Amino acid sequence: MSSDFISRDDAEKDLLAAATFIGERIHTADGQAESMSAVVPLYLVRGDVDLAAELANTVDDPFTRDKLLVSVAQKCVEIDDDDYALQLVEAIEDDGMRLLALERIGMAKAASGDLQLARDIAAQMTQPDFVEAAIAVAQTENGSVEDAKAVVDAVEFPSARVQAFQQIASRWIAQQKKDEGVSMLESSLESADEIEHPEEQVRAVCETGNLFITADRRDLAVQTFQKAHDFAGKIESSHKDFYLGSSALGLLQSGSNDLAEKALSEISDKTQIAGTLLAFARHLSTVGESDDALNDLEEAFEILEGQQEKETRDSRARNSIWTAIAVQFAGFGHADRGVEIAKKNIDDREAAKAIGEIAQILATTGDTEKARATALLQEEAYDQAETLLAVADTLTAKGDSSKVTEIVDEAEAITNTVPQISAKADLLIEVSKRRKGYGDTAAATKTAEDAIAAVLEIRDESRRVTSLANLSSAVTDLSTLSESARSGLIRLIGAAEA
Repeated sequence: MSSDFISRDDAEKDLLAAATFIGERIHTADGQAESMSAVVPLYLVRGDVDLAAELANTVDDPFTRDKLLVSVAQKCVEIDDDDYALQLVEAIEDDGMRLLALERIGMAKAASGDLQLARDIAAQMTQPDFVEAAIAVAQTENGSVEDAKAVVDAVEFPSARVQAFQQIASRWIAQQKKDEGVSMLESSLESADEIEHPEEQVRAVCETGNLFITADRRDLAVQTFQKAHDFAGKIESSHKDFYLGSSALGLLQSGSNDLAEKALSEISDKTQIAGTLLAFARHLSTVGESDDALNDLEEAFEILEGQQEKETRDSRARNSIWTAIAVQFAGFGHADRGVEIAKKNIDDREAAKAIGEIAQILATTGDTEKARATALLQEEAYDQAETLLAVADTLTAKGDSSKVTEIVDEAEAITNTVPQISAKADLLIEVSKRRKGYGDTAAATKTAEDAIAAVLEIRDESRRVTSLANLSSAVTDLSTLSESARSGLIRLIGAAEA
C-alpha cells in the first residue's frame, strides 16, 4: 500500500518528517512495518492523530497495521475524540484485536464517568464482561455494600467479577472504609471459586490476599493465601512451583512464617526456590529484619550456584534470578558482593545488566565515583556507555547535577570506540537527547550531527528510519544542523525518492 503523506519539502525541514518520508518509500513489507512502528508513536506524542492514523493505514502487514490503529484509537480516547477512536476501531481487520480495542476504550470511558458510551460499546461486543465490570465499579462510587454486590453480581464472567470486586475494595480501603472493602474482598473470593483456569484462579486469590493485607486483615490474608496454596498444589503445568512460591510469599507477608516455610518446602524446582527466597529477603528487609534478609539472599544464591544443568528447567529464568540476586545484594548495601555474583553469571548479557543496575544503585545512594567505576567493569564498550547514561539519569532524577555533564561526556567518549555502527548511532542519539534535556542545545546539536553521520553508514533502510525517528526528539528543525549533516540527510531523502 503506497502513500505520499509527507512531501519532500516537509522532509527537508523536519527530522521526523524526513524519517517518515524515507520509511514510506521502503518497498519491503517488514521494513515498512518497522519504519511506521517507529514514527507513528512520535506523531501521537505530537498530538497529530490524523497523520498517525493515515500512516498506520499504509502498512501492508495486517498485524502491525491493526496494532498501530489500536494505539491511535487509544490516543483519541485520551483526548476525548471518541467518535474518531471508534471509527478507527471499525477499520481494524483482526476480530480479536478489534474487540480488545473496544474493551480498552469501554473500560477507559467507564473509568472517566462516561457510562452511557461505555454501555454502548459493551452492546457491540460479544464478550463485554470486563467493560461491564468497569461500569459496575464506576456505579458504586458512593453506593452501599449491598448495592455494589448486586451490580457486580450481574457480571457473568467470573474473572471480570473478581476484578470488579477487587477494584471497589481497593477504592474503599483507600477511603478508610475498610469493613466495606473487606466485604467486597470476601465476595471476590467467592467468585474466584468459579474461575476454571487453575493458574488464573491462583493469581486472583493472591491479589485478593494482598488487598486483605492492605486492609489490615492479616487473619483473612493468611486464610486466603492458604487457599491459593491449595489451588496451586492442584496445578499440573510447569508453572506449579511459581504459584506455590507466590502463595508462600503471601503467607510470609501475612505474618504466618511457619506456613510460609511449609509452602516453600513443597517447591521442587531450585530456580523457583531461589526466586522465592529472594522475595522473602526483600520482604524481611522492608520490615527491619536485615540479618534474616541477608541470610535468605545468601541461601538463594547458594542454591542457584549449586544447581546442576540437569536440574535446570529454564536457563533464562535461572540466569535472570541470578541477576536479581546480585542487584539485591547492592540494594542491601553490599555492592562488591553483588558485582562478584554478577560476574559469575554464565549469561554475559545478564552479567552486564546486573553490573549496570548495581551502578545505578550506587548513584542513588550517593557514591557517584564508585558508580562510574562499576559501570566500567562491564566488558563491552556499549554497555559501559549505556550504564554511564543511566547513572547520569539517576543523578538528575535525585537533583544531583554536579557530575552529570562530565559523566555524559565520558559516555560519549566511550561511544566513539563502539565498533558496531548502529549501536554507536543509538548511543550518540541518547547522548544528544540527554544534552537537550539539560538545556545545552549547542552540544546536543553537535552530538546529533555525529549521530546522523553514523546513521548514514547504516545499510538497513528501516534501521535508518528508526534511528532518525528516535533522534527527532532531540533535533526537530533541520536548519539548525551543519551544512554537512543536512546535506547527508537530503541525499538520503533523495535516494528514497529515486
